[in-house]
Amino acid sequence: MALEEYDGGKGIYLKIKHGGIIQESKIEREGFKKIEGVFDGTPYKKWIHPYRAVAGYINKIERYDREHGGRKFRGWNIFIDADGTDCVLEIPFDSRVNTRFMKIAEMIDYSKPVRFSAWHDKKEDAIAFNAQQDGVSVPQKYTRENPGQMPEPIQRSSGKWDYGAQEDFLTDRMIRFVIPTVGAAAFARNGAQSPQENKTEDSHPAQDSNGLESHDAEDDPLRDIKRTVNALADTKAVDGATTEQLLTDYFGTTNWGEIEKLPKPLREAMLEKLDSLIPF
Repeated sequence: MALEEYDGGKGIYLKIKHGGIIQESKIEREGFKKIEGVFDGTPYKKWIHPYRAVAGYINKIERYDREHGGRKFRGWNIFIDADGTDCVLEIPFDSRVNTRFMKIAEMIDYSKPVRFSAWHDKKEDAIAFNAQQDGVSVPQKYTRENPGQMPEPIQRSSGKWDYGAQEDFLTDRMIRFVIPTVGAAAFARNGAQSPQENKTEDSHPAQDSNGLESHDAEDDPLRDIKRTVNALADTKAVDGATTEQLLTDYFGTTNWGEIEKLPKPLREAMLEKLDSLIPF
């Protein structure tokens, strides 16, 4: 769980370009190689240090939107604890890597470390991107064969394909589902306890008249999730969304068994978001 081939330091900013994951510098540095080129008619030179991969726990994902030299730059910043080294991996919206990342983001288990790698795909003549957990590649949730609710691209009269609706859908899923999931996992991992978990050593589970441990409804938000979803379904507060649509939007599935297996902090975070929508 580390930044592979990392050369030391307190924290670094990583980009995916020049055929892989790199760190850039405007000045010459040991272990960096010099590259030169021309951008918008202006010559440039900089120094880069390539890495095979970056691996660790994801503490946060945030969307950035900034302007430089009259140009807009938008994308995701992924904050990674690479074995004690704070790293930020930037993924621009207008990149092939971004589409790949957004299609696998919902399949990542954010309670575990994840390994990101990138390399030059000679066959496609483009940068390839991959995420691994437990030594296995994380599969895409949305594929050409199984797009789920992801809109299909539209071919315009010019013959070009328009992926705008697809990109909007994936971005919405990142904001509404992935980012809260990351936050909930980081909250749990960093040792914070929910009120239900913050019990003394002398506390005991509730028991029924036969002395058997009974299920504490407050210890599991499933019942409250069902209550809130039923209260919101088909109302103006959610633009008429059905129960199935709400479950898919907030939990990625309509199967209660699968929802029950989701990390408890995630279920609690999603329940809090749902409760905030109730206008009464």
